[in-house]
Amino acid sequence: MNRSAPVAIAIAFLLSVPAVAPAQQQGDAPPPLNIIGLTGLSFGAWVEPDTEMEAWVQMARFVCQAEEFCKINVFDGPELATHVDPVPEENRKALKYVFTYQQGEAPPIVVREAQPEEGKEPREWTFD
Repeated sequence: MNRSAPVAIAIAFLLSVPAVAPAQQQGDAPPPLNIIGLTGLSFGAWVEPDTEMEAWVQMARFVCQAEEFCKINVFDGPELATHVDPVPEENRKALKYVFTYQQGEAPPIVVREAQPEEGKEPREWTFD
């Protein structure tokens, strides 16, 4: 598996975002998903607090689509976001979601809540 492919795809995508989103060209809003780094096939990324999941899932799909397996740890805000995997204990409180993509699986995308409410199982969302 080519480990440089996810990085190249992420860079190409991030460079293309301003051309796709005119409001972002003017600095009105950051992109919904902000990739900060890569460890193996696990990316670190952050979203603005209260960003709707649908706003960043398509970007995450694009970043991961060239790989058989890809994981993105999605943090709430940039302050504690990290690309280190497994996520260090001091960063876990900001970890919001874990996005996984598995080519050939049905469904290929699963997003799991990283910090479930006390006493509850983590919620899970699937996407085709």
